[in-house]
Amino acid sequence: MMASPEQLNLWLARTTQRDRWSFEHLYQATSARLYGMLVVLLKDRELASEALQEGYIKVWLHAGEFCPERSAPMTWLTTIMRHQAIDELRKQAKHRREGEFDEELDRLADQTEGPLEQTCRSQEEQRLHRCLECLQPTQRNAFLLAYFQEASHEDIAIRLNHPLGTVKSWLRRGLARMKECHAQTESRVAY
Repeated sequence: MMASPEQLNLWLARTTQRDRWSFEHLYQATSARLYGMLVVLLKDRELASEALQEGYIKVWLHAGEFCPERSAPMTWLTTIMRHQAIDELRKQAKHRREGEFDEELDRLADQTEGPLEQTCRSQEEQRLHRCLECLQPTQRNAFLLAYFQEASHEDIAIRLNHPLGTVKSWLRRGLARMKECHAQTESRVAY
């Protein structure tokens, strides 16, 4: 049975004080669900186990950064684990052909979501997702490579087989469009 958000908040707060008992209870209450998400994302149980362990190390080290006013505890934990899965995929991508890497990137950027992601996604992530949809597919791919894969402009130009100036223009216009979209959705939420 899943612990209540209030209980998870309490365990996270105590984890900031290095309370191992609270951290253990947090792990027991959330690890099965997070492991399931990682297996789906990584499609490899061993890799998912490694990502889960690394993710909980980050939770232990960064529990003080959790802000209950900004997101639910499971949303915060899910975000950490999702980032860990992306890191694992980056490591794996070094050993794959470029075409296979692009498939993984497309899968991560896929607009469809599973039930867990729909449940746990915060308002900020929803806004980001909507704003990414406003970009054209090639521009969105360049944006994802630049800001989520930390690829250089030159690397993006090579990967997408477009001139460097075109890639820079896509990124500049894409960033402006993302800022505009974010401002619009933020003003709608404020009302």
